[in-house]
Formats: sequence, C-alpha cells, structure tokens
Amino acid sequence: MPEPAPANPEATAKAAELQRAFAVFNQVSAELTQAYESLQGRVASLTEELAIANGELRRQYEEKEALSERLSSLLDALPAGVVLLDQSATVVAVNPAAIAMFGPDAMSRHWGGCCPAIAGADDDGR
Repeated sequence: MPEPAPANPEATAKAAELQRAFAVFNQVSAELTQAYESLQGRVASLTEELAIANGELRRQYEEKEALSERLSSLLDALPAGVVLLDQSATVVAVNPAAIAMFGPDAMSRHWGGCCPAIAGADDDGR
C-alpha cells in the first residue's frame, strides 16, 4: 500500500488553529450558558422575594386602611367637635359635631376666621 502523501504544513497549521478556535468557542459558550442559567436562578429568586414583599406591603396597607376607617367612624360618632389644623392653622378636617358648631364652611378656612373667640384665646394664652 502506498503511504499517504505528506499533508501540506500550511493546511495542517490552519486545521490545528481551527480546532483551537473551536475549543475556545465551546468553552466560552459553556461559560455563557452557565452564567445565563445562574442569572435565571437569581431572577427567579428576586421575583419570589418581590412577591413576598409586595404581599406584606399589601397586608400592611389593608390594615392601615381598616384602622383609618375605624378612626374615622369614631370621630364621626364623637359628640364633641374635633377640628384638625395644618401648620398654618388652616382647617383640614372636621367631624360632624364641629360642623354643627362652626358651620359647613369651616373647611379650608383659617382657624381664626372660623371661631375668632376660641382662636384668640389660644393666642393670648388664656
């Protein structure tokens, strides 16, 4: 049997170079696949954490809303007038008893204009 003809050294070098490039490509591809799978796991974990946190926030909001409704009902049922003022002494909230005492137009007015006699007593310290 005749021996195969010696291969072209240039072609052999190119084939070896292609094999190395293919091996590097496969290695990088495997690393990217592993990184992608790791990121998918992290996204799933963060999504679960976010769902838990949102559920807790929703529960807290509902509790506060229920408390607010109970307090509002309590204020409405009080026989005494309750007036809430902001920092500039503007009326921001009143209960029904306060409306009966100061009139329905008390909202959004300066406290001194709603009831000058009471407001003045606070200013004089009496």
